[in-house]
Amino acid sequence: MRVSASGGEVRPATKLVGQNGHRFPQFLPDGRRFLFFGFGTADSQGIYLGSLDSQDITKVVSSEGPGVYAEGILYWVRGITTLVAQRLDVEQRRLVGEVVTVADQVATDTVSGGIAVSVSQSGLIAYRTGGSNRRQFTWYDRGGRMLGGIGAPDDTLWWTQLQSWETLVAVLTPPTSASATSPIAGARGCW
Repeated sequence: MRVSASGGEVRPATKLVGQNGHRFPQFLPDGRRFLFFGFGTADSQGIYLGSLDSQDITKVVSSEGPGVYAEGILYWVRGITTLVAQRLDVEQRRLVGEVVTVADQVATDTVSGGIAVSVSQSGLIAYRTGGSNRRQFTWYDRGGRMLGGIGAPDDTLWWTQLQSWETLVAVLTPPTSASATSPIAGARGCW
């Protein structure tokens, strides 16, 4: 859906074309075009490119979940847990060049289709690995060298968002029972 920043009529930003729904929109730097995940059948599911100027959409790539975009590169998870990247030619509305594997065993949510990946506009990547319920966020440089962990391993980390200045990571935790650290039952933590 779309609505003017000053308010007004709420209108569809996209139209379903064989998908069951559209999720995880992300605006591109021009502020007019956006990527989103269209979920549905194997033929229709994938990452799409849309524009505020039209309801026409273009499937960029088949995918099990959404993608994230930074500095001309589209990142998405292939085969449930492999994070890959490829250059996106926004004007031609297609991927170009070779697909590069960035990481294996990236956490995904098979219910929502979400991926535990965030990419800053400079290309710095934050992601959570899957498997064990104990998770730890780790900084890596562009060469893939581990720079260090963030906090201790934890089994309550759900979602991350790397801030644009690349010094903070926002983390969402699941609802809790009332406790000393979260006095409100059902509250979600964000730190």
